[in-house]
Amino acid sequence: MAVETTTTQADESPQDAWVHWQREGMRERLVLVPHRRSASPRVSPERVNDYLKEILGDDVHAARVLSFSRGVVGVLHAAALGIHAIGRGMADALGLHPKHAIKQVDRLLSNAGITVWAWFTS
Repeated sequence: MAVETTTTQADESPQDAWVHWQREGMRERLVLVPHRRSASPRVSPERVNDYLKEILGDDVHAARVLSFSRGVVGVLHAAALGIHAIGRGMADALGLHPKHAIKQVDRLLSNAGITVWAWFTS
């Protein structure tokens, strides 16, 4: 049984989703698939990471600096300051799946080892 698929872009969709119209024999259905933006961020995550390394020096582990810099990029690309908004901003900027980016932001904010105010007072 052949499947016929037609794809167009939904211009009025808030996420610029792709609309797939699939026809399988007598069955037809409309599938809305979110379109991932390219992984070319407006603010380079590498520059943010280098800047934070310069500020924090060797006082903070490199993995924590990377995690924090990804969170900063998420904040810069987010429309709001909620965990989901920051995660979606990070996913958009880095080309990640939103579910995983939201989980990373949640773990970053709940990590007791990351004390931002203590970092910037020294």
